[in-house]
Amino acid sequence: MRSFDERFEYLQRFASGLTSDPNWLKKTELPRDSDFAFIGKFIHVYCSADLNARATINAMRFITNADVAAFAGSLNDTDVILHLNICASEWTGAPHIAQGVRKASSTHEMHRIHRHGLAHWVVRKVPGRDALVILTKNAKEAIRRDNSAQDRDEAKFGIMQLDPLRQELDKLMGH
Repeated sequence: MRSFDERFEYLQRFASGLTSDPNWLKKTELPRDSDFAFIGKFIHVYCSADLNARATINAMRFITNADVAAFAGSLNDTDVILHLNICASEWTGAPHIAQGVRKASSTHEMHRIHRHGLAHWVVRKVPGRDALVILTKNAKEAIRRDNSAQDRDEAKFGIMQLDPLRQELDKLMGH
């Protein structure tokens, strides 16, 4: 098996070839059923972690401030992460609970961009590799990804290696 660095270097060359070729789509493949299954599982597990994060915020706010328990339902994704950290910092009970909430918040934040890319971008396969190309023509999505607007004729893309993402899925499932 190739090292992470070798796989990364190959994917960098592959990406360079995509940006310089007007027929770049022909250099990719449709994802396999197993890729679609992984994508669905990743999105579902992330959504489950998000549900648990929102329930945690509501419970911690109720315990510490006797606030209404419906607060977290109106938060956007980035605010969920912010409020998990606020709840952890305001927690006066057992310190290991606050530490666990901070760890869950960090894990949630780290995977938000992956869930977003898999849920909102088109997915193609890197031929012969355990990697996906994600694509969008949505200008707001392009800017959100790297603060760089795309040309009208371009698609913004990113490449995801699946093996490290599978390992991260195991971590996410713990939350």
